[in-house]
Amino acid sequence: MDIGVPSYLIGATLLGVVAQRLVRTLCQSCKSPTQVSRAAWISLAGTLPLEPDEQFHRAVGCDDCRNTGFKGREGLYEILRISESLAAMINRGANSLSLRRRALEDGMLPLRHAGAIKVALGRTTIEEVLSLSPFDRVDE
Repeated sequence: MDIGVPSYLIGATLLGVVAQRLVRTLCQSCKSPTQVSRAAWISLAGTLPLEPDEQFHRAVGCDDCRNTGFKGREGLYEILRISESLAAMINRGANSLSLRRRALEDGMLPLRHAGAIKVALGRTTIEEVLSLSPFDRVDE
């Protein structure tokens, strides 16, 4: 819409939108268990009904990871599938905040929640995910 495409064309032709961030993964050779406050976990996971399997991990550093504590990257994805109700909202010219609210109601998994899953699996840290995923304005 910002570049002049009529909203009815967007609603009729758009199938979905994908947001991606690459998060650094913890080095499996040197990651170390750590304690994380409940508040930090809630700031990341929000209302997601997910608890870490065992415990949180932190980056340490070793020769395998060049003393960074991280080795490799994994994708965090937020996939917005355009439902009939979203298409109708787009056709009416709804703003991005109301579209996002509707998408979340329709089951879209936000970037932060995708990151929380990686943290719960011991693949990355809360700090890493928080640095790459925006605060969700829907909760304001």
